[in-house]
Amino acid sequence: MILVRDVLKIAPDCMKEAKEMARQQRELAKRQGHPEILIMTDLAANFYTLVFESRFDSLSHYEESMKRVMTSKEWQKLYPKLRKCIRGGQREIFSIVD
Repeated sequence: MILVRDVLKIAPDCMKEAKEMARQQRELAKRQGHPEILIMTDLAANFYTLVFESRFDSLSHYEESMKRVMTSKEWQKLYPKLRKCIRGGQREIFSIVD
């Protein structure tokens, strides 16, 4: 089992819009069989941080799920809008021990 976090730095004037687009992306991914996505924002520490977190059975399951979602026409239409709000970020992938 793995845990994947996409940690995004959002432009300050875009955070409200980015959260709404994140919810739309989560619903789209859910319809396509992607595991549950937890959406989080910073409470303390780095300002204007948006995090997507999901669990997958394996790295190959993650790759298959992402390919399915990212090749959909709906996602290709929605993502560029979110991309305009993103200043940078990183992906974290962890192996779940317990």
